Amino acid sequence: MSYLSDGDNDRIDLIINTGVIPKLIELLEHPYISILIPCLRTLGNIVTGEDRQTNEVLKAGALVKFFALLKHDKRSVRRETCWSLSNITAGNA
Repeated sequence: MSYLSDGDNDRIDLIINTGVIPKLIELLEHPYISILIPCLRTLGNIVTGEDRQTNEVLKAGALVKFFALLKHDKRSVRRETCWSLSNITAGNA
């Protein structure tokens, strides 16, 4: 899914329309990095899109999970989280 979401806004819309965002956010608590990182990357790709696409991730409660991941033991998780947060803050108020 992370590869599918890495594209233009039409591709991001296709991912959003599947209704998978809440499940991706839920999986941000998964203990296996091999599941956590792709979910985080997919959400990060979504928030690179238009403001309305970013808002879908925010409405689903991603910020709370992102803030928790900033304290994760793995540097790669913290890096991906910071990338996602930077994409969110690059948008409008």
